[in-house]
Formats: sequence, C-alpha cells, structure tokens
Amino acid sequence: GGGGHHGGGVHATPPHSGGGRGGRSGASGFALKALGSHDLGGGRDAPAPVAFACSGTGSGYFLAVANRVLMLGLDGSIGPSLEFGGNVTALCTSGEFLFAAFEAIVPSRTAVPAGHVELVHVPSGGRKHVTPKDVCFSHRGPILALETVGLPGKPIPVLFTGCSDGSMAMWISEDGTLWNKKTMGEAHLRAVTTLAWHPDMRRLLSGSLDMTVAIWDPASVDAPKKVFLPDQSRHQAGIASVRVARLGPDAPCFISADQHGYITAWRATSLDDASPVTGCEGYASNPLTAMEVLNLPGSPGPVIVSGLSGGSISMRTVADGLPIATVLAPKVAHSRGPTIVCPPVLGEGRFLTAGGDHKTTLWQFAGPGGTPPALVAA
Repeated sequence: GGGGHHGGGVHATPPHSGGGRGGRSGASGFALKALGSHDLGGGRDAPAPVAFACSGTGSGYFLAVANRVLMLGLDGSIGPSLEFGGNVTALCTSGEFLFAAFEAIVPSRTAVPAGHVELVHVPSGGRKHVTPKDVCFSHRGPILALETVGLPGKPIPVLFTGCSDGSMAMWISEDGTLWNKKTMGEAHLRAVTTLAWHPDMRRLLSGSLDMTVAIWDPASVDAPKKVFLPDQSRHQAGIASVRVARLGPDAPCFISADQHGYITAWRATSLDDASPVTGCEGYASNPLTAMEVLNLPGSPGPVIVSGLSGGSISMRTVADGLPIATVLAPKVAHSRGPTIVCPPVLGEGRFLTAGGDHKTTLWQFAGPGGTPPALVAA
C-alpha cells in the first residue's frame, strides 16, 4: 500500500554472482563499480519494476512497481510510495511535478482497460487527474510513454502521451485542473513505446512497435509527421527507446534502439527530418528492454547504457561516423530481468538500475587511475 515502504539494507556489492562487480576495458580505461543495492521487498513473485524517472528537482528517483510509485534517494534507498488506481505504466517529471500513467478498468460492457494520467505535486502531495475519468477516455488502452515540455511563463508543463493503441495526444493546462487535449493525428500503427523531447530541434520524438520513429512539431501537431521507414532505419523489431545524443557541435542527433538490440544514430537534416549517420550503428545485445544515453568525459562520444531482458547491462560508445563500439562488456546487474535504467541526476557520476530480482543497484564509472568522471544525462 501507500506510505513508507522500506526494503532491506545496503549491500557492499550486488547480491549475485557473475560479472556485476565491475571490470576494466583496456581500450577505454573505464571501469564500472557497483556501490550498493537495495531490496524493494515483495518476494520472488512480486511484479517487476516497469518505469523509472529522475526527480525534476535533483533529489532522487521515482520507480513504478505494480500500482505504486516508490520515491528513491540518490543512493537508491527506498522512501515513501504513492498508490494509484491501477498498475503504473509510465512516468515522467518536470520540476516539482510527477506525471504517472496507470491502467484502470472502467466499468462498462466491454471493460476495456483505460489509460489514465495523474499529476502529482511532489512537495505537497497534491494530486489531480489529467485524463477524463468518465468512460469516454482519451486512449483505448494503457499509456506506455510520457514526456513533458516546459513553456516560458507557464507553471504547468505540456504533457505528451503515447498509447498501446498507437495513438498520441498533447495535453495543455493553465493550472493543472482542466486539461485541453489535442489528438496528434494518425500516430503509429502499433503501440507507442517511447517519447523524447529534443531541446535543440524543439521537436518531439516517438518510437513504436511498428518499427518506426517519428518527429513531431508541437506547434502544429495536426500537420503531417515524418516517419522513418524500417528499410531506412534498418530496425527489424519494435522500437524500445529513443534518446537525445550529442555527436558534435553541428546538426542535432538522436539514437534509437529496438527490442532486438539494434542501435542506430540519426542526424537531423532539418527540424522535421533526419537520416541515419553513416556507419554509426551496432548491436547492444539481444534482447534489449531499456536504453539511456549518457555523456562520459574521456569517451570518444556519448555512452549508451542498455538494460537487457536477462538482467545484465551493456555499454557502448557512439562517435560520429564510427561503428557503435564496446566501452565495457555486458555486466550482470540483476539476478533476474528485465533490467531498466534510469539516467543520472544531473552532475552525479552515478546511475541506477532496477531488475526483476526486485532490487535497485547504484553504479559509478571509474576513469583511468580510478577517478570517477562527471556523468551527466545527454
């Protein structure tokens, strides 16, 4: 239930065998060290964590497990939890606000699971519904992806939602009470699994199980979008994650990863179009369940941290025009998968993972000579 939920104590190393205690790559000189692990409780049969989000104020993390969102400290320690009216399917934050999507069964003849979103003001605990609570709900199915964009002079950010039925919507509110919904045309043919805001392009990126990535202009969401076809991106499985990356001072870039582990980098050719970066592609491992892109000083480019279905994490570096290469070989992060990855709170040289073993593990890179480099979200 809600309230304070605390797991087991901190371990000096992850409670598993295998390669999870770090290692050193001769090519890069970087090592990965596990700083500690926390038990989420619930036993072996408890539901696995499904979504992570960084606190918008830099104070910690949020982790979705079943119908609860756990508040975690910067070290992964477990604090109070928030309870929702169904299983939580996606999270995102903006400043002091947390958006949580959850799947609720609506009383009706068809009993179709409805995707709902609640807005939580974290400091006060105040909560408001974003989506309508009647049977004329906005999405026919669970909401699998959320993203927010702050607007100058607006206390409440714009919210974007992506649904299992392939639809997308944009939600705007002046005070967080009444939300104006704008449907985003014919979105994807299958479930929308990932959303990311590109600050340089001022565009929204979406990825789907239909194996495509799309660019959206939020100022004119009803205008036709650009969809990258599978034969152009070479993705042959559903998109698991799309994230912003910086490959240089020139055109904006982003990275997409599919569920088979194939990763490719894209460079914007305009604000509404992009093409794959020649030669900048590779495999993380198969199958892939999550991906984050981090900047690691001393690396030839951003580092891709991938969570894998078996409980491991893999790391690759991406540089302009070069194949995606290994930074550190895959490490066992959790005794059971899937593994999900949370990007670091800005300025911290650490990142957090959670797995199907119902544990969180805190990781830190060590550079040449054992010096922890600064690690920031790309």
